[in-house]
Amino acid sequence: MNHFKIRTIDKEQIANFFKENEYYTRLPSKLIPYGCYDGNELVGVVGLYKTAWHTTEIRGVCVRKDRRGNGLGKFMIAEIMKVVETPVIAATVVSENTPSLRVFSANGFRTVTSFMNPQTGHSVLLLIRNHPVLEVGNGIHSA
Repeated sequence: MNHFKIRTIDKEQIANFFKENEYYTRLPSKLIPYGCYDGNELVGVVGLYKTAWHTTEIRGVCVRKDRRGNGLGKFMIAEIMKVVETPVIAATVVSENTPSLRVFSANGFRTVTSFMNPQTGHSVLLLIRNHPVLEVGNGIHSA
């Protein structure tokens, strides 16, 4: 996975990627989209949305259909967590989405609650992970 690179992309690129891969979600206006590239080829996307000073949500994780099942999703989550600057990282996943649940679990996320999405009727799991931080002196610094 060392040859893959994560970098910011624009909202049009992430929206087009979703459409091409039949992935439908609403994106918050303040979402920061990232693309995962294999050379110049966009093979996955992920977004970060800072919901509060203490929490960043990972949103819109999608791997191109022909690249799924090879650890790319796990890699993208691990890499995007390096950009997060809040002590808590959250994600929501439809409870039937076993591949996504495995990817987040492999990156240290745990389920804290579940709820029903009233718009879709899907059961959704809220996943949380503490960002690896160390308290040093009067501040908090990344490990």
